[in-house]
Amino acid sequence: MIVCNQIEKKISNDFEIGPISLTIEPGTVNALVGTNGSGKSSLIRTIAGVIQPNKGTIERFNVMEEEWRERIAFVPQSSKGFEKYTLQHLASIHEIGFKGWDKEAFSKLVKRYRLPLNKTVGEMSGGMQRRVLVVLALARKSSVLIMDEPLSGVDITAQEWMQEDWLTYLEEDLERAIVFATHALMRLKIWLIILFL
Repeated sequence: MIVCNQIEKKISNDFEIGPISLTIEPGTVNALVGTNGSGKSSLIRTIAGVIQPNKGTIERFNVMEEEWRERIAFVPQSSKGFEKYTLQHLASIHEIGFKGWDKEAFSKLVKRYRLPLNKTVGEMSGGMQRRVLVVLALARKSSVLIMDEPLSGVDITAQEWMQEDWLTYLEEDLERAIVFATHALMRLKIWLIILFL
């Protein structure tokens, strides 16, 4: 699925991650675990294609960029850039931007997570903003779900819903995989392949 070969990413003049080699296999749940500032977010954003490595290579599905971007659903650590939009507006953007957008799945997820469609993301609490990002990712027919600290700031009930939905995501297609960064493994109830940073 995704093969990272000796990737390195310079974060600042005195800190860089790598070289790291890893493979994301179909049917797996992969956790990148580390303390704050260990490079988890930079590594996960590099795997997702949001930023590029300084060295090394990443192969994603052995296809061109336009196609692999369609197959990766990314949940960023923050909703920065989304604040001025309502969830309804973001759904319309996703529907135009992604062939695999599933309106029916989106509607079900919005009800499940009790999210308002016509309130701007900036007006929502931090936990609700995290739920918005997860719902937008889960409403796409992707092959890999990549998430940066998805449970951070989310109440216990919503954490339970998210973990149930991640399992459903995998069960719907056994060729799918999940990758996420976290520093709190004890809250998770799913089996993992773990990379410590």
